[in-house]
Amino acid sequence: MRVTLNEKDHVYTVDGEIASISVTELLKKHGLAPDYSGVSAATKEKSAKRGKQVHEDLEKVLNTADYEPKTEQGKQFMEWVSDNLDCGVGEQLLAYVQDGLIIAGTADVLGITKQGELIIGDHKNTAKFAREYVSWQVSIYDYFLRRIGEEKINGRKLSWCGASAFYCFHYNPESGDMTVYTLDKIPDLEIERLLECEKNGEKYERAELAIEPELREKFLSAEERFVLLETETKKAQEERDNLRNELCAL
Repeated sequence: MRVTLNEKDHVYTVDGEIASISVTELLKKHGLAPDYSGVSAATKEKSAKRGKQVHEDLEKVLNTADYEPKTEQGKQFMEWVSDNLDCGVGEQLLAYVQDGLIIAGTADVLGITKQGELIIGDHKNTAKFAREYVSWQVSIYDYFLRRIGEEKINGRKLSWCGASAFYCFHYNPESGDMTVYTLDKIPDLEIERLLECEKNGEKYERAELAIEPELREKFLSAEERFVLLETETKKAQEERDNLRNELCAL
C-alpha cells in the first residue's frame, strides 16, 4: 500500500487514488471533533503555522538519530521518549480501504515501550484538550493498523497486534509545557458503526452521551463551591436580620 500526503492541500492518495476522506474530516463530519468555526481565519492560520513547526520538531525526535529538539515541546517530548520508549515512529501515514471507501490519516506516535508494549499517541497544540476527539483518532489508527496484516505501507512492514496504551501529548500553546493524558480506547464496534455510517451516507449517532471526566470533575467542584457559598450566604442573612432587629428595638 502506497500512501502519500499533499501537505499544501492536505489531500491523501492511496495507491494513486485520492482518499474519500481523512480521519480528521471524518470525525468532524460526524460531530466527533471540536468546532472551530467561531475562530477567526487569522488565528487559525497563526495556530496552523505554529503547529506545523512544532509537529516537525516532534516528528524528528522519533525519526532522526541524535536529533536535538529546537522547541520547548520537542525537548519535553524527547525526555518522555527517553524515559518510556525503546523505539518509535513519528508521523506514520495510514489508510483503510473497503468497498470503495478510502480513509487516510497520520498517526503522530507509534512506539514500543521499554516493557515491550505497543503504544499509540497524538500531539495536540490547542488551548483546550478534547479528550473524546483524540480518543477517537488514536483508536481509529489502531483499528487500521490491526487490519493491515502482512501488507507493507510505503515499503515498511508494521506488525501491529494492537496498542496496550493510548496517549495524547498536549502542549500549552503559549508556554509549550507538555501534559500527557492516558486515553480510553473506543470499542471496535463503535468504530465499525462509524465507518458503516460513512459508507452508507448516514450520520453517526453516539450510542450514549459521552461526558469527559475533566468536565464532570469541574462541574462537581463548582457545585460544591456553590453549596458552600449558599450556606455562608444564609448564615450572613440570618446575622444581618438579627442585627437589624436589635437596631429596630433600640
